[in-house]
Amino acid sequence: MIDGTIAAQKALYLKTVRANAKIVKYLKPPPVYRTEVPFTGAPIRGAEKASVTIVKFEDFQCPFCRHFEHDIYPQIRDGYINTGKVKYFHRDMPLPFHQGAMPAARAAHCASEQGKFWEMHDSLLGDTASLSAADIDERAGKLGLNVSKLDECISSDRFADIIQRGVTEANEMRVSGTPTFIIGTLDAQGTLMSVKKTVVGANPFETFKAALDPLLVAAR
Repeated sequence: MIDGTIAAQKALYLKTVRANAKIVKYLKPPPVYRTEVPFTGAPIRGAEKASVTIVKFEDFQCPFCRHFEHDIYPQIRDGYINTGKVKYFHRDMPLPFHQGAMPAARAAHCASEQGKFWEMHDSLLGDTASLSAADIDERAGKLGLNVSKLDECISSDRFADIIQRGVTEANEMRVSGTPTFIIGTLDAQGTLMSVKKTVVGANPFETFKAALDPLLVAAR
């Protein structure tokens, strides 16, 4: 009886160890299989001359993307982007189980036709609304967009290639969740990024600072 109890405890222990190992493996940043990534045509924030770069793969319906946008991004914006040190690129990664993600991605790019990609981007991540067609139209109206033109664009496939490019790049780099951040440096033409660091999830500001500061020192 005692031997049976010990055996059962050992089996439970091994099962727990294996489960924890799987969790740890999941939490590790995914391996980057590409060391250089082209970002021509991606929406961008920051000074044109900046070579240090953050690329954010995001889903507009992702609660962790929203958390990052509210609580972490403002520190990066104020300390690095608005000061001209870092460029910040958007890349689409609408997850298939988020029904509102793809229409929202289309809405953001369609808003760029009226010069308001980032305004729509920020609005879509601004709260936890449904991201239904009516919700997107309401946001567009508040931003002063021509809603009819926006809706026509959303119904078309004009930005399908740009959105798919983000998904393809994410797959090639084994990015499996949002938000994921690829951090690196751009070439002299500003179109090809050398990948230096991957940050997975809405990490604290200090994580980004630790990744960015050494690159900025090296770029001087």
